[in-house]
Amino acid sequence: MSTTRDSLRQTLDALLQPERFKDYGPNGLQVEG
Repeated sequence: MSTTRDSLRQTLDALLQPERFKDYGPNGLQVEG
């Protein structure tokens, strides 16, 4: 089973809800790990 980039992005956006976070970086939400 293959996953497209758009499908993965939609799934992660739904899971992580990045719009909830204030992020000043132009490269997207950064997750410390």
